[in-house]
Amino acid sequence: MRLLINLLLFQVSWFACILGAAHGYRWLGPAVVCASIALHLLTQIPPSERRTEIALLLRTTILGLFIETALIQTQWISYTGITPPYPPLWLIALWPAFAMTLRHSLAWLQGRSILAILLGAVAGPLSYMAGAQLGAATLAHPLAATIYLAIAWAITMPLLARWSSKELKA
Repeated sequence: MRLLINLLLFQVSWFACILGAAHGYRWLGPAVVCASIALHLLTQIPPSERRTEIALLLRTTILGLFIETALIQTQWISYTGITPPYPPLWLIALWPAFAMTLRHSLAWLQGRSILAILLGAVAGPLSYMAGAQLGAATLAHPLAATIYLAIAWAITMPLLARWSSKELKA
């Protein structure tokens, strides 16, 4: 049941960020993400592990800021309602929302680098394409953006799986 709740919190956060941005409610996603993280930390994480979980969320968010800034700087993708050079808050909010899954519903990736690479290379770009289809972004150069995203996520996913595995032992 905990894994299902974890996955549900992420999905609700993802849709709030994407649909909120697409419809001019850019504040909605970050607000839902904050509520999801609070619920996650208070109901899913024992008090003794909260500091470790928060560190993983922060580390993942900082990594996401760099990845998203690079994507915007290339002008391969643009986001609804923002101007470069930095990613919108709703997009950055997706990173800690995703990080909530790393030690829980995606824990099965720990120690499975090949699966993490494959999942990242496929699911990463698909998530951005879905966001574009829902109106939160525009892929100005779809092929270049997809290749970048596949490579970035093929590197990022095993790194995040490793971070979450180390965090479990901390």
